[in-house]
Amino acid sequence: MRLLWHPKNLLAALLMMTMLRCFALTDLAQAPINFLLAAPVKPNIYFILDDSGSMQWSFLGDEVVARQYQNTVGYRSSLCNKIYYNPAIRYPVPVNADGSEYPQQNFFAALYDGFQPGSISINLATEFMAWRTESTKPPVPSGISDISYRADCAHAADSCKTSDTGLPNLPEPAYYFIYTGNKPERLGDGSDEDHCRDTVYESGATGRSNWRKVIVGPSSGPTGSNETINFANWFSYHRTRMLTMKTAVGRVFSQLDESFRVGYSTISEPGVSESSINFLRIDDFALEHRNNFY
Repeated sequence: MRLLWHPKNLLAALLMMTMLRCFALTDLAQAPINFLLAAPVKPNIYFILDDSGSMQWSFLGDEVVARQYQNTVGYRSSLCNKIYYNPAIRYPVPVNADGSEYPQQNFFAALYDGFQPGSISINLATEFMAWRTESTKPPVPSGISDISYRADCAHAADSCKTSDTGLPNLPEPAYYFIYTGNKPERLGDGSDEDHCRDTVYESGATGRSNWRKVIVGPSSGPTGSNETINFANWFSYHRTRMLTMKTAVGRVFSQLDESFRVGYSTISEPGVSESSINFLRIDDFALEHRNNFY
């Protein structure tokens, strides 16, 4: 007990109390310490894009394939495939460098890639395909290359059948599935994995009682609302990981001005050439530099 009251111990305790009090009163700066500079230092933001092949996939996350949802309800429901159309979400259109918005999409002529004005258009009332197989190839709408259309494909020969006869999935009216079972609507703990794997064959189905198929139309949305434009916007601007990224990043960066310095590169770009479309040096986010970023 005598050691507890030793002068050195008392001094250490007092120092500790003083330090704790100082820590509690510390006010962290929200900007660089630049009081000695004539002009404030601008924040530098360097955006690195994942441009790998998986960014073209129309499913999120990777367990959609690992848990074999491709040929099931799971791929066609936002409960299991987080990037699939969700009727509870209003899908915004992208913005241009000047902040103006892209056009709302036409349900009867929605662009396959909303960022490419020359992209082929799809009549979502008759030509929609949620998933298609690479090996047994259904008809591809004219004007769409096989490579780009495979972004919606499975990587197995038995994917996307419309019936138990083994026929591959064919274009049909746009649709999604709503879960109507009695399990909690959550994913990740395995509680609804079996339901996400319910088959979606039009005949000989198993587990279909857990789901309701909704054909998108003028009154199919929540409370009987028209969701055709919302679905078309999702299809053209959010359907794949890359489309979602472009839309989201464009809208976020539209809030930045020349008080920020922004640069850009992709994970596949090994160099820093000014002529490369995959590299943009860090510079003030204004005028030409802003346009080049977009």
